[in-house]
Amino acid sequence: MTDKIKSSIEGRMSWGDTFGLGLGVKSDKHLIIWTPKETSEGDILPGFDSEDGNLTVKMRPRPGAWVSWIDEAKVAAETNDDYDRVHKSIQELERNARQITDFADGVISDITIQNLGKSLTLSELVQDVLKARLAIPSTVKTGGYVLARIEDTHADAMHSATVIIPEQTHIHRVHLNADILFDSILTDAYDVLLVVLRTHIKQYPDLADLEYSLTLNTRLSNIFSDEDVETSEIVETLDPIKVLATAAIYDPLEPDTFKLKPVTFKASAEEIETAITESSKKIEAYTIKANRHAHQLMAQFQQGVETRLRALVLSPGQRVHNKVWDDLVVRELRNTMFAFVEFYMEYLNEHFHEDVAVSKTDALSQNIEPMIEFWQLQDNQQLTLNHLIQSSYRLANQVLDRAAGLFHDLVFEQNFIETGLVEQVELLTFENNELRDEIYLPAWT
Repeated sequence: MTDKIKSSIEGRMSWGDTFGLGLGVKSDKHLIIWTPKETSEGDILPGFDSEDGNLTVKMRPRPGAWVSWIDEAKVAAETNDDYDRVHKSIQELERNARQITDFADGVISDITIQNLGKSLTLSELVQDVLKARLAIPSTVKTGGYVLARIEDTHADAMHSATVIIPEQTHIHRVHLNADILFDSILTDAYDVLLVVLRTHIKQYPDLADLEYSLTLNTRLSNIFSDEDVETSEIVETLDPIKVLATAAIYDPLEPDTFKLKPVTFKASAEEIETAITESSKKIEAYTIKANRHAHQLMAQFQQGVETRLRALVLSPGQRVHNKVWDDLVVRELRNTMFAFVEFYMEYLNEHFHEDVAVSKTDALSQNIEPMIEFWQLQDNQQLTLNHLIQSSYRLANQVLDRAAGLFHDLVFEQNFIETGLVEQVELLTFENNELRDEIYLPAWT
């Protein structure tokens, strides 16, 4: 299970993966890379279809690994109605389909495509053809469906959990192994389904994952109540399977392990969907302000460090002496990080009770020093000016991620836990009948 639940593939693809991205200011330019499973009987290429006027992925027959793209604005300008637009969109995707000439071991930034006689990387293709910027993501959303039985409470009588891995995909909610999941639920006596979609630093499921789990819960409830659906005799005697939205909690400072933390739904789908919408607005408002403030702080940091290091007659490629690194860079960066903590405290005080604001701010403050120490161990080899600026931004992003995780947890606790919409579930994980507090990740991750 663990070698798939960890979602950190660093921009790589393998056979059976799908990478899809909306680009441009309005996200109306689409880029898709698709590679068939090595075991596929029929090779397929993604196209677009429409539900309620929205473009969604569909599959069409074609051999090999492919990349395709579309500028939706151009298509919309040539069409009269939704049906015509979708039809022309599919034609445009097929017309722009290009076989990948160099899969480059699946490293997304190195994959090349032949277009108009030129060999282009994906970034070059997007810039030249779609007039947009492609930022290669560093992680792939992946996870697992964990099917379990809880009627037996003794370890000796425990059944092994069954893990079904969705095919790794960048397109949210595209899980090509969903048929295996539903077949297992309808034929075997499982009573709990843990939905683990991605690892993150948050202590509760991501809101998008919570919404997906809620949709899956509704769908499964409908299946169990549908008299036309064939189920095994064992399944017919059971209550509908309980779906638990599950956070896979991963701390970059402790990179060898992660924990699973599930919640169960205790209210109607409508109430939970309303809370998800309200929570998303709060988180989005915070994220915009936090990113803007962090950018201002880091711009000031970069300007100050560059000015002072150049006063030491250091060119961008020259190495920075260790003492200068410690006395100047680390000290200034620490001050910058704690300046962000002050902003964080002010924002929480403005929107939440003082005791809650103090608690979450203290949690963030206590993580700053360990994060700086871990960062120094990771990035103390290439002490050039260019490297230290890039490296400092990576640390700033880690602090932003930590703060965003704490903010998400605060909103989740207030809008879901305290209101009784969801309830935390105690999860015991056994390996060879031994209780494990944490799940260890394999060395390759």
